[in-house]
Amino acid sequence: MSADLSPSQEARITEAAAAWVAKARTSGLSASEKAEFLSWLRERPEHAAAADLASQAWAAAPAVMGQVAVPRPARTHAAARLWRPLAAGSMALGLVIAATLGWRAGCHDLDLATGTGQQRLAMLPDGSRLWLAPQTRAQVAITPLARAVRLAQGEAVFDVVHQWRPFRVTAGDLTVVDRGTLFGVRNRHAGEVSVVLAHGAVELRDTASDTPLLSPRPGEQARRDGQGMHIAPVDAQGLLDWRQGRLVFDHLPLGEALDRFAEQGAPRVRLADPSLARQTVSGAYDIADIASFLDGLTAIMPVRVAHERQGYVIERR
Repeated sequence: MSADLSPSQEARITEAAAAWVAKARTSGLSASEKAEFLSWLRERPEHAAAADLASQAWAAAPAVMGQVAVPRPARTHAAARLWRPLAAGSMALGLVIAATLGWRAGCHDLDLATGTGQQRLAMLPDGSRLWLAPQTRAQVAITPLARAVRLAQGEAVFDVVHQWRPFRVTAGDLTVVDRGTLFGVRNRHAGEVSVVLAHGAVELRDTASDTPLLSPRPGEQARRDGQGMHIAPVDAQGLLDWRQGRLVFDHLPLGEALDRFAEQGAPRVRLADPSLARQTVSGAYDIADIASFLDGLTAIMPVRVAHERQGYVIERR
């Protein structure tokens, strides 16, 4: 899988492809040039994709070429000989311009964000869907050769449309490379990123070096922190159910469960005894009804819940 391309790199690849296609369609390629072109196509998948884009742009080149001033041919054999290379050159120039304009027209940059207690569903230009949890920021960049998302903070679920273009999500030191998959990425705490795979296939890579790290299977969660990579089986669909207004816990420490409610905009809950944070809870709960969750705690733990000015406090009985 290739590394991310900068906009300038994509533009250079597209223009190089346009030049190759223009030469092949006008003056033709020699045997050595054909070999060189094939070698260039095989270097990386983006080269072949750009050549296909340039071929499609060929049909648009005459319209673009109409904006390029080219002298009319005179009625002499010498002028006709001069006109042919000029026309071919203008066609090539038109193709380069058309391909470049097509590349720019296919670029989409989106800045997405949610506030406290706010979720958002974004339909991306390629047909993929992106759910943002509360307090999440993401930047999306889609070009004819690549699809990329930077999850600056928060949590998001991605339902990616299958294409030849890779779909890359970068969150901190971890990059997820995907082609058509349902997965979630969590980037809430500095130095810790987790990925939950519901179905499909992804590859996890180091953001700085683009080195492959591992490929989780559906139903697994991979987490990277200061101690390295960790992977474990989980209820993947349950962990992504916050999109439907549910939080699903499977022996999750109480402290983390309260954090999950807080992330979704629930009132603050304070633990009078910090050791209670290690008690585990399980079940599916309504995001908007933390009161019922707290009532349930009193039935399974030796605790009582009281109101306080900024929310609730949980105390031992």
